[in-house]
Amino acid sequence: MSFLVLGALVVFVVFEMEVSIMSNEIGRREFMNSVIGAGLVAATGVRAAQTAQGKQPKASDVMPTPTSGFMPSIAGLPAVTVDDRRARSRRDAPVAVVKSSDARVAGYELMRLLKPALRADRVFLKVNMSFIKTRAWPGQMPERPQMYATGSDPRFVEGLMQYLREQGIPYNKMTIGEGAGWFDTTAERFEAFGFGELAKKTGARLLDINNASERMGVKIPGSTLMPHVAVSKPVVEHYRDGVLINIAKLKTHQLAVTTLGIKNMMGVVLPAGEKPRFHAEFHRVERTANPPTFPRSAYCDSWIYFATRLVDLYSITPDLIVIDGIIGGEGSGFLVPDSKETMPVESHRAFGSTSGINVDAVASSFMGYDPRNPQVEGLPELDRLWWIYLGAKRGYGHEDVSKIQVLGDRALIKPDRRFRLHKSFNLV
Repeated sequence: MSFLVLGALVVFVVFEMEVSIMSNEIGRREFMNSVIGAGLVAATGVRAAQTAQGKQPKASDVMPTPTSGFMPSIAGLPAVTVDDRRARSRRDAPVAVVKSSDARVAGYELMRLLKPALRADRVFLKVNMSFIKTRAWPGQMPERPQMYATGSDPRFVEGLMQYLREQGIPYNKMTIGEGAGWFDTTAERFEAFGFGELAKKTGARLLDINNASERMGVKIPGSTLMPHVAVSKPVVEHYRDGVLINIAKLKTHQLAVTTLGIKNMMGVVLPAGEKPRFHAEFHRVERTANPPTFPRSAYCDSWIYFATRLVDLYSITPDLIVIDGIIGGEGSGFLVPDSKETMPVESHRAFGSTSGINVDAVASSFMGYDPRNPQVEGLPELDRLWWIYLGAKRGYGHEDVSKIQVLGDRALIKPDRRFRLHKSFNLV
């Protein structure tokens, strides 16, 4: 029976995607990528069938092999190998928290509290910027308060940079980088969010990761799903010989409940078209979610695939992970003008650590989602935040927030409210 379920799901999704091609919704290349992703999601039908028959699925029934699904090529690229020693060495790293309504002050005070070790005089600041326009709302632009609900506030970044300059790093040795995934360009996002103004003011360099002339292949031994990935050369160089700072946003997400420091590293993946494929299994489920034609277990298993890729990628461990929550965001996590799918939340918080797992755990808890039991309404099967669980299991940090040391007033990490999730969580 499980094989019938598996075959039916594969045929359904392939047929659906072929119809999309004929209607010009997607291209042939995306179709082929989607078939791969569909195979992974369909495989979760085996788990559902086994559960229905009273059998407990094995781990091999849930997790694909390391060569399945998302596998960007690094053929012909200069390659480096990274391991997870840096991540494991920070298992007990404390998390700093500050409260301020002034984004610039918050960034500066967070750095003063963290006192990060600066092993070089050049810094790469990997910011987060969601899209600013869509096919559905062409030509419309949101105002910056809503924009800062989904991406980095340049005032917060300026506060970080001011601290770095006081430590002897000149502005012209600082690079602000990001790579757009779809709908608009990185240059458009830099201008819309205000990073063009910040670069002119400080003399810092702006870098579109997608257009970096050189790429490097990063090999990740010991990975579960992603043994290698193509990454912008400047990112790899700063990881090895400079200072790499990951600047994330405090917000919920349509596919991940909370999206914070670990997920923000997706932006370093090249080429740009590979980034959406991180979500391949989710997209296959979403396309048939209303009315639901995939089992609920497929959605939950998609979480495991997605989280595992993120933890594999985290082997490229930044020197520092900071989360800007002065203006946070609730809803989809994507900026969709006039749709009210992502709304600002004045959290007045900023978090930081050398451990991405620990800072994500603390920030998620502050947003009202305990990593060990997020209690997502309508989806009780989602019993943990998987990337935090998997990262903690690998020895990168702690899932239990009570085990994490807090720099600053620990009372500041207590939830003020529970951030609202996107309606898609009720579709499956």
